[in-house]
Formats: sequence, C-alpha cells, structure tokens
Amino acid sequence: QRRWKFAFGVCSQMDVAASVPQDGSVYAKAKELELLKDYEGAKRCFLECISCKERRADSAAKDYAGILHTQDSTEEAIAFIKGYLTKVPVRKQDSFQRMLEYLEKQLLDR
Repeated sequence: QRRWKFAFGVCSQMDVAASVPQDGSVYAKAKELELLKDYEGAKRCFLECISCKERRADSAAKDYAGILHTQDSTEEAIAFIKGYLTKVPVRKQDSFQRMLEYLEKQLLDR
C-alpha cells in the first residue's frame, strides 16, 4: 500500500481515496492532486472545473483560492475571490464573503 507524508502526518492511499469524491469529475482529480501536494496540477484542474461550470465549481473556486493562500499568494487569492464573487448568486455569497474576510485578516496579520 502506498503512503504519503503530509504536514499533519503519514497518510495512506486509502485515506486519500476516502477524502476525494469518487465520481471521476475534474473536481475529484483536483482534490486528489491537492491532497498529494501537487498544487500546480490541482490549480489547473480547479480552474478547468470552474471554466466548465461543473457542479462543484463554487467549491473549486474556494479550493483554488485556498491553494493560492497556502503558496503565500494571499493577495492573488483575494483578487480571485473578489472576481469570482461577482458571478455567484446572492444566496450563495456568504461562504465566499467569510473566506474573503479570513484572507484579508491573514494579510493584515503578517
């Protein structure tokens, strides 16, 4: 059985599979790549998911911004969320607003 080392410890292939959607979507591939710390591959897949307007496009947008933040590109993450927020229906904007507030606070706390 393959094992991967993560910041929080050792993670088995089964652990990765359990936390990734099993539907074969581009989003699922992106989550798998993110868990394997292939951030560039994950970002490409998240952007593809967003551009194709897959069912999980909103989640992909938040995950994409999260990776940018992880890579110390918080300003870029903020700009991305602000741009994406204009495409989100008002009823779905709360989680994006919370993420935006969190990122802005992180930027100020540096």
